[in-house]
Amino acid sequence: MFLAQAGQGAGGGGGNPLLLIVWLVLIVGVFYFLVMRPQKKRDNERKAMLAKLQKGDRVLTIGGIFGEVVVVKEEYVLLQVDKERGVVLKMSRTAINNVVTPESAEQEEK
Repeated sequence: MFLAQAGQGAGGGGGNPLLLIVWLVLIVGVFYFLVMRPQKKRDNERKAMLAKLQKGDRVLTIGGIFGEVVVVKEEYVLLQVDKERGVVLKMSRTAINNVVTPESAEQEEK
């Protein structure tokens, strides 16, 4: 049965265009649920994390720099990197990768 259908499709005879549309919709649906939806969820979580950023939070930047937030502004944050030397860096708010909690610091040490 399958070979007969394959032979008809190869000979230029028309296949069912509705079946092609169903397959395309199925592929787009799978792509959406496997790629697009999780990415959108991560983006929303990141925006929420950046919105909750406050003075005193310990953070990790996308460049791998650990620091403590000293000042939070709309466009940027000031991070104190070295208390003894008074090193403070002005970073774009979007350069913050995540907030480091005591629990996550313990997990990284292990």
